[in-house]
This record gives sequence, structure tokens and C-alpha cells, in this order.
Amino acid sequence: CSIQHLSVPTTLRRIEGKAFRCAAFDTVALPDGLEIIDYEAFSCNTLNHLRIPPRLAVLQKQLFSYCQQMFSLELSDGLRFGLNTICKNAFRGCCSLRNVAIPAYATVGEGAFDDCRDLNNLFPSQPELLVVLKHRFDDLPIHKLLYYQSYHPLEWIREQLDKIISGQSGQ
Repeated sequence: CSIQHLSVPTTLRRIEGKAFRCAAFDTVALPDGLEIIDYEAFSCNTLNHLRIPPRLAVLQKQLFSYCQQMFSLELSDGLRFGLNTICKNAFRGCCSLRNVAIPAYATVGEGAFDDCRDLNNLFPSQPELLVVLKHRFDDLPIHKLLYYQSYHPLEWIREQLDKIISGQSGQ
């Protein structure tokens, strides 16, 4: 049995660990007032998109691990100033994850993006990946690079990325 969309009550402030582990739904609406989502709350489920509420400061360990269909993680505008920690293995095994950005000041735990095949194909080392994900807020065109991935060799994409990071023109 699969639910397409799950709406969480607006009064909810905390989601307990493993609450939706292995659940079958495509999207979930989390209320802006949600402050805590415990470890593995959404691990191993069929989510493909999620919007993180602005008051959430920590993405707990293995929070979204092995959500193999997750393509997109949206950060609300306020979250850019709230999220400060992404714990160990938070996105491990999210092999379809492509659209994600993290604040430049966020601390990222070991293996947070391990086995994220789509991201790791483009950025083979976690330090390279983190530079790109943290600078999306500085208008780093990761979507353009991911689009080009299907049309250009990986070496060309890395050259463009190096130019962008060093402040040179990407074209």
C-alpha cells in the first residue's frame, strides 16, 4: 500500500526516531513549526521530495538514509539561517539525490552523502561535493552542471566546476 502525500499536523514540534522508517509515500508536508526530527525518522522510504521546515537546526544521523527515490530536498528560506548540522550518514544511499543545497556554515558529519550515486558521479570526493553544495547559495550553477553531465565528459564538467570555485568564468 502506498500513500502519495502525507500531511503532518501543524501543531507537531517533534517527530520521533524511526517514525516513518520504510514508509511508502512520495512527499510529506512538514509544518514550519517542526523543530526536531529524530534519527532515521524517514530512512528507507519512498520519498522523492521533501521541504525542510525553517526551525529545524539539525538533520539527525541516518535521517534520510537509503531513500533511494529521493531526488530533491528543499530548504525553506529561513532554514538557511537555522540549519547548522548535518549528522553522520544523513543522506547515505540516497542514490537519486540531485537537488540539494546546504548552508555554507553547516557542519557536515562523516559519510553524510556516501553512496549518493548521482552526486558522487559528478563530485568524486566529499570535500569537493561539500564545496559545491555549500556554495549553491552563492549562485553556483549545480543544476547546469548536472544537466551537462549527460552531454559532456566528466573531465569537462570538473574543469568548469574548478573555474567556478576559483572565481573564473564558467563559460
